[in-house]
This record gives sequence, structure tokens and C-alpha cells, in this order.
Amino acid sequence: MRASVISAVIFSAVLIFVFSSTGWLSGFFKTLLDMCESLPEKPPSEETVIIAEKWKNGKTAVLLFFDKAEIDALDKAVYELCSANARGGEEAYAKAKTALIYEIKQVCDMIMIKPENIL
Repeated sequence: MRASVISAVIFSAVLIFVFSSTGWLSGFFKTLLDMCESLPEKPPSEETVIIAEKWKNGKTAVLLFFDKAEIDALDKAVYELCSANARGGEEAYAKAKTALIYEIKQVCDMIMIKPENIL
């Protein structure tokens, strides 16, 4: 009987962790996506520094839940946006902004509970 109770408690803790982390991830990436979509069309923009800092602060927690390839793609997209912003080229900035939005949407799609994400 004691083993059943312990198993139920552990199972409940795991479920709570999974659902709360999914909620946190959804909120984190939704905020990041909103910030990216509200970026101005032309550089320079100080918001890119804020986006880079937000990503840097949340990256460690995100690494627990995603494959390193997805994280590397996001890292690269954030870096490209920051460097395009620093250079001031409008075309490179627009491409980097679009690439970052795409990468964030890809990760958001992975968070959703769908059969292809579960299997």
C-alpha cells in the first residue's frame, strides 16, 4: 500500500512539473514572439537588445525541454538579428527578423499537444 501511495505522489509531481513547464514555455515564447513582431521595420532598434537579453535569461531553462539543434537555431537567429541591427542594413535586418520569428513559431509549434509531437 505504501508503494502505491509513493508511486501516486511521484506520478502527480511529474504531471504537475510537465504541465507547469509547458505553461511557462508557452508564455515565454509567446512574449518573445510578441516582442519580435513589434520590432520596427528599420534598424537601429534598442528592442533587439531587450530580446537578446530575454532569450539569454530564459535559454538555460529552455535547454531542459528542447533538443540542442532547436536552441542553436534560435541562438543563431537572435545573433543574426542583433548583428544586422548593429550594422544597420535594412535588408539584412528584415531577413533576420523574419528568420527569428520563424524559429520562435517552430518552437511554439513543438510545445502544442498534437499527435506528431507526442509520438
